Amino acid sequence: MHRLLLLILVVGSVNEMVTSSLRFCLLDKYVPLAVSIDVIFFDVFWLMLLYRLCGWKRYGYWIIGFFAAFALANLFFFEGTVKLNFTTFIVGALLYITSLIVESYRRLKDEQYNFFTSNNYIVLFSPVALLLGMSFVFAFYSHEVTMVIPFGGINLWSFVSTYANIIYYVLINIYIYRERKARHG
Repeated sequence: MHRLLLLILVVGSVNEMVTSSLRFCLLDKYVPLAVSIDVIFFDVFWLMLLYRLCGWKRYGYWIIGFFAAFALANLFFFEGTVKLNFTTFIVGALLYITSLIVESYRRLKDEQYNFFTSNNYIVLFSPVALLLGMSFVFAFYSHEVTMVIPFGGINLWSFVSTYANIIYYVLINIYIYRERKARHG
């Protein structure tokens, strides 16, 4: 599990370096492709982590396979490689959040209340704000909407991504801190 979380963080870091390098080299037209590929890896790895921690091996593989096939078809045949694949992100977010809600409901039904205060729940809940926030922004399928300035000088994209990323990384850091503390006393 720790390796999978590390892989998620490494893929995100590599994506940041690749997109920054592309922009620095004035190759902006390739940035949507790089981000779309990162979205596929991001969603697949988070789904893998969720299903591994929840013991959904059989269903998990089918859902991940469906999502990966959909994402690749969307990348090559529908939204394409020249713009960001909004639909892939939204479908991946819906799959993840729906799966987390189903697992949470199952744990409530089985009266496993300690799951909701466990370290596993913290790490599983960490991408929810990011997935929801970005899905709301991407749902408009419009670059112009993301540049709307709702709050004194900061556009919608910057506002949502900043706060969603703060929540995402704070929860991951809490998870890492608690795991380290539990292992090293």
